[in-house]
Amino acid sequence: MELHRSRDLLVMGGWFAACSVLVLVCGSAAGSGTAAILGGLGLVISGAIAVRELRPFRFHIGTEGLTLRVAGLNRLVSWAEIDAIILDAPVPTADQNKPTPPTLVLVPAGSTIDRPLDGTSPLDGRRALVLLGLNRVREPADEVATALARFAGGRFTDARQLRRAREGTEAQ
Repeated sequence: MELHRSRDLLVMGGWFAACSVLVLVCGSAAGSGTAAILGGLGLVISGAIAVRELRPFRFHIGTEGLTLRVAGLNRLVSWAEIDAIILDAPVPTADQNKPTPPTLVLVPAGSTIDRPLDGTSPLDGRRALVLLGLNRVREPADEVATALARFAGGRFTDARQLRRAREGTEAQ
């Protein structure tokens, strides 16, 4: 299964660039230096958004493993290199208005992942690499979970299901 990056931020950046150009044109016609500064700053910000969104992206789930171009990895990570891959949807804290998007967390089997492990496993607290927030891809989390269960087998854990099961037993 191939995941595809969501382009929502790129569209927003395009609108932001268009508005910035409008501010620049109107501001320069009126002779306003403040409008020129704001318009220029808007163009710089929209350019940064475009660069970020147009970076190469690859996330393929297959029989040999994960072919990645995310989180500083640009290679096939075989299933033998992965001890666990977890789909986690962190519980929102009291100060958050909306739920936190699901993330994929990879717990390496050894020292073959040459990236700093910037996260922890929600299951057992081991050091892990946060691969991807699923709000950044077009495919629904349930489809990603199905593909991971199919290809990763016992290495995959859907922490969302575990949390729902735990909440269901506590409610009874």
